[in-house]
Parts: sequence; C-alpha cells; structure tokens
Amino acid sequence: MSIWGQIRPLIVELVQKSTGITTVWRDRERPFVEDTSQTIVLLHVISNRQIHEDFRYTYNAESNKLDITQCQTNAFVVSVFVHSYDEQDESQAVARLDRVRAFFNRRWEIGDQLRDLNVACFDVSDIRDLSDIENDRAVSKATLDLSFSYAVNLTHEFEGDGLDPHDWIQIVEDFQMAQPH
Repeated sequence: MSIWGQIRPLIVELVQKSTGITTVWRDRERPFVEDTSQTIVLLHVISNRQIHEDFRYTYNAESNKLDITQCQTNAFVVSVFVHSYDEQDESQAVARLDRVRAFFNRRWEIGDQLRDLNVACFDVSDIRDLSDIENDRAVSKATLDLSFSYAVNLTHEFEGDGLDPHDWIQIVEDFQMAQPH
C-alpha cells in the first residue's frame, strides 16, 4: 500500500475523532446529509510538494555492489472544511474546527499514530469563518489548513559483475538524471 493509502484514512480518523461528525475526502462519494440539521467535514489536499532530496551511496568492493539510498522529505497541506446546515447553532462550523485545531495542536495525542507512518503535523492555520446565506437561510461554514511532512527512504541496488569501480560514477549520474524534479 502506498504512503497515501495509509495517510488518507488516518487523517479522516483523526479529524472525525476530534469533531465527532462525518468526515470524508472531497474527491470521494459523500454520505447523505440531511439538509436541515446535519454537519459534514470535507478534506482536500491543496498542496503536495517535495522539500528536500538527498542521495547516500554505499559501495561494497567485495561484492561489487552499489546501494543508492534516496531520502526525500515531502510536505502536504490538507484543507479541512466544515459545512453545517444546523439552524440551531449558526457558529457550528467554527466550533467544530476549533476542536480540530486544539486536537492537532496537542501533538502527543496524535504523535504515535502519525509517527508510525513517518508523518508529522507541523502547523495548524487559523480558522477562517465563511458563513453565508444560502437559499434564504444561514449556513455555517469554516475552514482551516493542517500542514504535514513525511519522509520516504528508497534503496536501489546495482550489481556490477566485471565493472570497474570508476564505472559506478556513470551509474550514479545516470540514476540522478533519471529522477523526476
């Protein structure tokens, strides 16, 4: 399973745990939400980028084997959007996001689960209240951003029967040039 296949369900679980309401990714099928009283949380990755990349080389002369370890640090930002149709509480969205912000700011509560995936939450933005009037009634809407980072280490092995150690320089250069930037 890819790192995203593990991170996405965990973020849903943590946000749902902090809000107590249905949480889904914006690109997934949404459950039915009763129009007059329900609240839903939508998640969306708004940024995913590589921050740093480094290569480590280990050459074993006995076996004539070269290991290239590719170390990447990546960051992504998840937008958490709460949309509430609850007419009884017009500040519902902000209150739910305040719980999310407090929950993710208490890093010890989420640390072990994220650490198991080599992920860290390093910033929680301020809440932006987007409440509005829709179809002649007040709708509570708000959003905040959660910033995460994660590291990926990949090892590539090259065996070179009959290759001169100087040939490894060309293999390393070719490998680095083939990596997407």
